[in-house]
Amino acid sequence: MSPTTLVAAVRSTRRRTRWSALVATVLAAGGLAVGTPAASAASPCPDVDLQPSVIGVERSAAAIGCLVNRERSLAGLGTLSVDPKVRIAAQRYAEDMAVRGFFAHESPEGTDPGVRLQIAGFAWSAFGENIASGQRTAREVMTAWLDSKGHCENLMTPMFTVAGYGIAAGADGPYWVQEFARPMASGTTVSALRPPACPRLPAPDDAAIQTAPPSTGPVAATAAAPATMAAPWTRRTGRRLRVRLALPAGDGTLTVTVRVRQAGRVVRTTTMQRRAGSTQRLTVRLRTARGGRLTVSAGAAPPVGVSFR
Repeated sequence: MSPTTLVAAVRSTRRRTRWSALVATVLAAGGLAVGTPAASAASPCPDVDLQPSVIGVERSAAAIGCLVNRERSLAGLGTLSVDPKVRIAAQRYAEDMAVRGFFAHESPEGTDPGVRLQIAGFAWSAFGENIASGQRTAREVMTAWLDSKGHCENLMTPMFTVAGYGIAAGADGPYWVQEFARPMASGTTVSALRPPACPRLPAPDDAAIQTAPPSTGPVAATAAAPATMAAPWTRRTGRRLRVRLALPAGDGTLTVTVRVRQAGRVVRTTTMQRRAGSTQRLTVRLRTARGGRLTVSAGAAPPVGVSFR
């Protein structure tokens, strides 16, 4: 199966609160507290109404993970186990955004979630990312994500089997990162389930959980899964870069944007309308005969980036 990426993108500036859909590092200066006060008692998930500055990163990450698995279990989906490498990627990125004060799925250097997972040592066949900043507690940020179609779909995608959560203190409040992933094919396949409807309200604290086994391996993609796009194929000859794109499935046409960076600068940007689900071939004339990075976005699918030599 081709690699799959899911990254939602939504922003809100109300109360300087933002969210967007696409642990082994030291906390930023002025970072989150590491004390251990008593957990909140109102929810079946501990600590969901306590701030990271009070309970620290590990308990806040555990609160997010508990809420994610509770929502998935109530919908009849398998729960997600925390993978240490995926958690490292999430925590590093939360800290990077907090320290440098940016908010995007792609870092200023052009690194996307898939690359960050690979840097952390995780070989993936599918991934998704949700980010947010400014929400005070795990319950607040989960409510915001569930209220956004793209973020909710990431949370409720049946194909994901592992996750990692990162939180870091920023000037305007915490930065939150959720990384969802499926490891490279292991030969184990579980039956695909239809994703539940999104957006949705958070489950009430007294809701009864359905019995669902933890996800154990790769899941075959279905038409009900969110639109995704495989990494593009590229080949450079001199100043000519050949590109082949497999666009996400769907109805109608997609707005496709192709961006090329060389030496850290954007040297070419092309935008076109193309049929969903089609394969596109194009040639990009480069500014110089050297390697660089190609980033492609198509419709609501997350951007996908590859390096070329």
